[in-house]
Amino acid sequence: MPYIGSKKNRDRLVHLMEAYKVDSVEVGKILNRKPATVSVYVAASGVDIPDHLLELLELKLRAINPVAYPQ
Repeated sequence: MPYIGSKKNRDRLVHLMEAYKVDSVEVGKILNRKPATVSVYVAASGVDIPDHLLELLELKLRAINPVAYPQ
C-alpha cells in the first residue's frame, strides 16, 4: 500500500523544479524515469517521490548548475 500522509518530498521536488526551471520531461531524463512518473510525484494526489530519487536529483541539478541551488 502506498504511503498516505505528508508529501514532504513533493514540496521539495516542486521547489527544485521551479528553482532550476526544469519540467517533468527533463527531470525524467535525469532520473531515468518516464515524464508521467515524475508528473505523479508532482501531483498533490500522487505518490511522494522516494527519498533516494530526490537526493539524486538534487545532486545532479547542483552539479549542472551550482549557482541556481536553492537554500
